[in-house]
Amino acid sequence: MQRRISRRSLLAKSLFASIGATGLALIGCGDEEPRPVRTPSPAAAQRQEDQQQAGPDFGLPSDLAEPQQQERQTENALAGVTAALPPPKTLVDPFEWRERYHWRKLRGAPGRPTSPASGGSLAFFAPSSGDWHPLAPMHPLGVSLLPLFYSQLVEIAADDESNAHRNTIRGDLAESWETPDAKTIVFAIHSGAIWPEVGGLESRELTADDIRATHELFRADDGALGRTYADLERGEADAGGRRAAFHLAAPNAALLNQMTSPRHVVVRSEIVLDRDRWDLLETPAGTGPFVLMSSSASTGLGGWEAERNPTYFKRDERGVQLPYLDAVRSRPPGFASSDQDEFRDAFFRTWRYDGGFDQLQLLGPDEHAQALEARPEAVTQVSPPTPGAAPTLQFVSLAEPPFNDARVRIALSRSLDRALLAEQAYGGLAAPDCGQNWTFVADSSSDWGFREWPWTAAELGETFTPDAAAARALLGAAGYDSGNPLSIRLDAPAEDSPLLGPTFPEHEPLTATIEFGLRESLGGAAAVERAPREVVRGSQGAITTYSIRVNDDSNLRFRRSGLFDYAIDPDDLVYAAMRTDGTQNSAGFSDAEIDALAEAQRRTLDPLERSELLEQIRHREAEDVWRLHLVNPYGLSVRREYVFDKVDTYFAKSIEQRPRQLERVWRSA
Repeated sequence: MQRRISRRSLLAKSLFASIGATGLALIGCGDEEPRPVRTPSPAAAQRQEDQQQAGPDFGLPSDLAEPQQQERQTENALAGVTAALPPPKTLVDPFEWRERYHWRKLRGAPGRPTSPASGGSLAFFAPSSGDWHPLAPMHPLGVSLLPLFYSQLVEIAADDESNAHRNTIRGDLAESWETPDAKTIVFAIHSGAIWPEVGGLESRELTADDIRATHELFRADDGALGRTYADLERGEADAGGRRAAFHLAAPNAALLNQMTSPRHVVVRSEIVLDRDRWDLLETPAGTGPFVLMSSSASTGLGGWEAERNPTYFKRDERGVQLPYLDAVRSRPPGFASSDQDEFRDAFFRTWRYDGGFDQLQLLGPDEHAQALEARPEAVTQVSPPTPGAAPTLQFVSLAEPPFNDARVRIALSRSLDRALLAEQAYGGLAAPDCGQNWTFVADSSSDWGFREWPWTAAELGETFTPDAAAARALLGAAGYDSGNPLSIRLDAPAEDSPLLGPTFPEHEPLTATIEFGLRESLGGAAAVERAPREVVRGSQGAITTYSIRVNDDSNLRFRRSGLFDYAIDPDDLVYAAMRTDGTQNSAGFSDAEIDALAEAQRRTLDPLERSELLEQIRHREAEDVWRLHLVNPYGLSVRREYVFDKVDTYFAKSIEQRPRQLERVWRSA
C-alpha cells in the first residue's frame, strides 16, 4: 500500500514512531507540557466562525461564476489616492474569493464522474528552453519538467482529492520509507520501473543502486543540489536492489521536502558514472509517466509533446494503469514576429481559450472576468500565494549609508500602504508578504494544526503598518529633512519594453504605487526618482530578441526570489538570501544569532519547536527590515469543466513547479 504522510508529521516520525500520522503535528516531546498553538487573528477567527455557521458550499461551477466584486471606494491611508493613481478595473475581496474557490470544492463538485477515465490529451501553455538534461546546470524551464520523464523518490500529492494547502508527501519510486534514527532514512523501492534501451544500453529494471549513484552525484554538485545534499555522508543500496538508505552527518528536517523538487530525479547509474555518456541525457529516456515525442526550441518558446510511457510502473488505488492521459502537450501562443506590438499582444492573449488550452494561469481578476466571458463553464481555482515568490525591494547595501540605519529602512516600510499595493497591482487578490512560509506556523484554526493562509496586515506588526507621520519622524531622527533629503532611486520598468508584461506584469503598477507612497508619506524628506531598467536588443535569425537588466544607478531594487526550492526549507524565505555563515554577503549583512536560529530549525525534527524557531527569525526581520516585503498574489487559474485533477496548488502556479501532477490528470470528454 502506498504510504502517504504530511511533511510535518514526517519530521517527527523518528521521535513518535508509535503514533498515527494525523496526530503528529500537534504533539510535544516526552513528558513535556503541551506546546501552545498559535491562535488566529480576531478577523480570521470571525471568518472561520462565519464559514462554519454557513456550512461548506460545494456548488460548482454555476454559483462560482460571479464572485463579489466592488468598485474601489475604500479609504486608504494615503490621502489623494484616487486622483494620483488610476483605480483597478476590478477589485475583489480576497477572503471571499479564497473561500468561494477553495480546493475542497473540487472533490465534491456536481457532475464529477465517480472514477477517472483513461485516454485523451491535455494542452496547456508551458514554454520550454528545450534543455532536458537532468545533470546540467539548472535552467528554469526544461529542467523543471523532468518529472514527466524521470521518476523521483518522493513527490507532493496534487489532485482534486488531496489537500492542496497541506503539501502531503507521497512516494514515487519509494513504496515506503522509515527513519530508524534521526540521521538515517531507508526507502523501500517499487519494483517494475523500467529503463528504456538507449545509446547501446539495454533495457533493465531500475534498482536502488541507481538511486544511490544519482544522489551521491547530487551531493558533489557545486550548486543548489550540492547544498541540499551537504548532509548526505553516503548512500547505500542492498544487493537485491529494493532498498536504499541515506546516512546523514546530522538531522535534516527539510531534506525530504527538498527531494520533492522537480530537479531531484533519478538517472540511470551507467550514465551517472560515465561522463562520456552524459550526451544521452539531452533527450530524456527515463522511468517517468511520459515519453518525449517532439520538442521545438527555435525561439525559446517552442512547444513540445509527450505520450504515455507504455512501460510505466505505477497504478492508482483501483489498480488502473497511470498516467490516465494518452498525451500532454505544451502549446506556444502561436507567434514568431519581430514586431514588438504583435509579440506583446500575443503573450497577453495566452489566457484565451481560442488557443486550444485546457487550463490557464491568470494574472488577476480582470483576466478572470474575460476568461469566464469566453467560457462560463470554466472551473476557477484560487490558491494561496506561493511562499517566497513575491516581489520585494532590496536595499543596495545594508553596510553603507543610508540603508545601514534601521530607522531609514523602517521609515520606508511604514511609508508603504500594502493594501493599496494589492489593489493596484492585483485587483485586491494578494496578501501582505513577510517572506516566511506560513504553512510551518502553528494555527489552531487549521484542521491539521498549521496555517492554511498567509498573515493579515494586522498580524505582521508595526513596521508593516502605514504611518506617514511616523515615517517622517524616523527619517528626521536619522538626519534627513527638506534641507538634506534621502536620495531614493527606485528600480523601475524599462520605458519601452516589449517584454514588460510576460516577464513582470505587475512591475509598473507596483512601481507607480510605491513611488506615490514614498512621495506622499515622506514629503520633502526624500528625493524620489525612477531608475528605469535597460532594454538590450539582439536577434536570432529573423526574430528580434530582448533582455532587460537592472539600472546600476538604482539603490532600491525589485527582486523576485526562488525557482523550485524556495519554500521547502522554510527559513530560506526569510534569511537564506542573506545568511552567510559569518561572512558578509553582497548586501553587506551578517548576523550570527540568525545564523544560529536558521541552523537550529534545520536540525530540529519536532515540528512545533521548528515553528517557534522560524517565528523568531520572522520577528527579527520584521523588526530590522532587512528588505521591503510587499504583497504576494494569490494563484488564480481556470480549467475546462471536463478536466479533473489539474489543480493550481500552493506550488503549481505554473506547470513547471509541479509537473508530476499530470500523471493523475484526466478528462471526461
